[in-house]
Amino acid sequence: RMSGIPLTFEQGEDERLVMDTARRFAGTLTSRMRESESHGLSGDLQRDYEALELTRLHWPESSGGSAMGMRLKLQTLSELALADAAATLALEWPSWSRFSVATHAPELALDQTAAVAVDVDERLSVDGHGLQGKWAYLPALDPTHLYVLKGTQLHLACDSQLSSAPVKAGALHAAGGCSVELSGSRQVELSVAAASQLSAHWRLFFGALLAGISRAAYAHAREYCLQRTTFGKKVAHHQGVAFILADMLVAVESSNLMLERVGVLLDTEGWGANAVEFAESAYLQAVEGSLFVTTYAVQLLGAAGYVSDHPVEKWMREARALSVLCGGVDASRENAALFLEQVN
Repeated sequence: RMSGIPLTFEQGEDERLVMDTARRFAGTLTSRMRESESHGLSGDLQRDYEALELTRLHWPESSGGSAMGMRLKLQTLSELALADAAATLALEWPSWSRFSVATHAPELALDQTAAVAVDVDERLSVDGHGLQGKWAYLPALDPTHLYVLKGTQLHLACDSQLSSAPVKAGALHAAGGCSVELSGSRQVELSVAAASQLSAHWRLFFGALLAGISRAAYAHAREYCLQRTTFGKKVAHHQGVAFILADMLVAVESSNLMLERVGVLLDTEGWGANAVEFAESAYLQAVEGSLFVTTYAVQLLGAAGYVSDHPVEKWMREARALSVLCGGVDASRENAALFLEQVN
């Protein structure tokens, strides 16, 4: 029991079956990782994943889901991101964003895919027609709907109110990329609690992906250091390298544990009094852990870490890209503080 939250690592038969299914599909993602990065996620991969019916694991049965809980959902996201975080983003984000809006802002809920942004830097202005301005980057291809959370206002731009142009970003290529020009939107005013919960819900998704990236980068760097020999002994047997690997493992397991904890909390108490604080804390740990782990993974491989022969360079790029989506760490800290001040 941690902070009043009962925590168990045991899995039932149904949970083990789900995780085995996710791991098998993750193997397919791994084998096609560079293909997806070069050409985008293929249609057959998307169809194969849809057939597994994993996207709605955490949705209630009344909404067409499996009602298996947030803890299991976060575990599957991390497992898939261990293979290819960008592909996981493309496969899973549409369902996650739809469910989060339906949970916290049902007035603007959609039955179709929408991109998402959090405007913490006042990049967009608002006039009588709604949002105006340009959003420089979204990890999506030609979105027809866009949610923008601006303070406690949730905006929805549709069809003729937005136009997109492709953008070649430095990472997350499998998910695609675009810029968006906005010329209007409709909006709802959310309570402080609902706005905080919605943005925390969005960022929790990226926290799970980042935790998976950290696991992958640590495992690859550890194996490399145990195989390669310098100055007459394994790289991992040099004290300085061993210390770094130990710190990397601490970061990986800390992220995993915090995601487990917030998953159990959401399954037992929902988005109650402590959910935003726990969700944002898990996200922050995942961000900081992934930036630390992926950077050192590249460095431990030396020059080999910077070329595409090893995937650590991809993981480092993707960790940085994911860590700034939906406002990033600064917005996360501010959100947790605002929620505590005004709600508790």
